[in-house]
Amino acid sequence: MPRKRPASQPVALKGKVGPSASLTDWKFKHGDAVLHRIGDEAILRQKCMGLICSVRCPGSIVIKTFDAIRELRDAGIIVAGGFHSPMEKECLDFLLRGQLR
Repeated sequence: MPRKRPASQPVALKGKVGPSASLTDWKFKHGDAVLHRIGDEAILRQKCMGLICSVRCPGSIVIKTFDAIRELRDAGIIVAGGFHSPMEKECLDFLLRGQLR
């Protein structure tokens, strides 16, 4: 039988992603576990995308990635990532140049 987490321990949101995912689904699955967040909860209901890039990328991929990042930014799609690799840092720079909502 799996051990229950104490109610005060933060838990990462895992599982379904997209329009069908909801905090209600998560709370049902995890019972009395607590989900800590900072900021607007409505962000969790918007379209999101994770960004992971290799440290080494061919030039043709770099150009396509910058174009895609600009389109995601302009469409208002949330992009999440660690932004550690050089390519991810460049993408973050493009994302931050967008208009604030």
